[in-house]
Amino acid sequence: MTEQLRQAFERAQQLPENVQNFLAKRLLEEIEEREWEQIVSKPHVRATVRTLAEEAYKQYQRGDTEDGGFAIE
Repeated sequence: MTEQLRQAFERAQQLPENVQNFLAKRLLEEIEEREWEQIVSKPHVRATVRTLAEEAYKQYQRGDTEDGGFAIE
C-alpha cells in the first residue's frame, strides 16, 4: 500500500460511519471500473463485442428483433 493511500485510510477512519461507507463504495466502484476497462481493452474481447454488435444490427435490419429488455418470460 502506498503511503498516500495509508494516510487516506487513516483519515477516513476518523469520519462518521456513513461517510466511510460512501467512500468505500466509491473506491470499490472505481476498482471495478478499472477491472472492466482492462477486460474490454483486450483486442480479442473488442473483436468479439464488435462481431456481436454487427450481428445484432443485422438482426435488427431484418426485423428479427423485438422491443423489450432482457427479462425471461
